[in-house]
Amino acid sequence: MLSSPERHVFDNQNDEIASEFKYTNNFRAGFEYKYAPNISIRGGYNYYQNPESNYGKDRHIASLGVGFAGAKGFYADFAIQQTMYSENFSLTPVNDATAPIAELSSSNTRAFLSIGFRF
Repeated sequence: MLSSPERHVFDNQNDEIASEFKYTNNFRAGFEYKYAPNISIRGGYNYYQNPESNYGKDRHIASLGVGFAGAKGFYADFAIQQTMYSENFSLTPVNDATAPIAELSSSNTRAFLSIGFRF
């Protein structure tokens, strides 16, 4: 919220912000299982709520990975991450109630590999 020592200066702007945006909740959880003394299996899930009231949707991210810790500080981690979300788009100004709105659903997969030495 915008504020000023003078009362009610930003009332219009704060009302507009309140109508366009909302409070959100985000959630993240993960686990790690030691399969062997030097091998770990990891998984996680993220949920990000979209703060826009009229456009955009929530985002979901799931991941799964494996890690290896070798002798003398060597380590390697490999993970796969899947992101799923959808968004609403309009080619005309947001204030135009007759504007067509398109929904774009998207999903992408990424792979990550980290290799290093601890010293």
